[in-house]
Amino acid sequence: YLESIYKTKFFSTKYGQKRTKEEITDQIAELMNQKHPSYIDPMIIQLPWSPADTPSESELKKKAEMRKEQGQRLKEFMAKKKEEKKKKNESDLADLQNVEALADEDYEMFESECQTRGFNSKEEIAAAMTNLKIRLG
Repeated sequence: YLESIYKTKFFSTKYGQKRTKEEITDQIAELMNQKHPSYIDPMIIQLPWSPADTPSESELKKKAEMRKEQGQRLKEFMAKKKEEKKKKNESDLADLQNVEALADEDYEMFESECQTRGFNSKEEIAAAMTNLKIRLG
């Protein structure tokens, strides 16, 4: 700590004359004895501390049960979401099968349906149907 003080404000006088380490040390000792405002004692303040209360057995059981219930709700939510996705894929597959069937019956209607769905050919529809069948398992 004293080395940093030597290098800062106490190292030279206001006229630029260099001081010796002894002079600086004497001045610091004098400031410490006088409690001069330019010297501040490092103060350590310890606030009162107590360890956190350990939860009781009933609180631990309650938290464990809540966690179990949340896990169950999450499982139910994910199962519902999976079922909805499966139904959507099934309806998309049925829709594409209907569009594919139009190719043999009414080709103009087939082309307009392909354009509205973003397909350019019967092969693209077949590829999309294959992907849906793979997703459905």
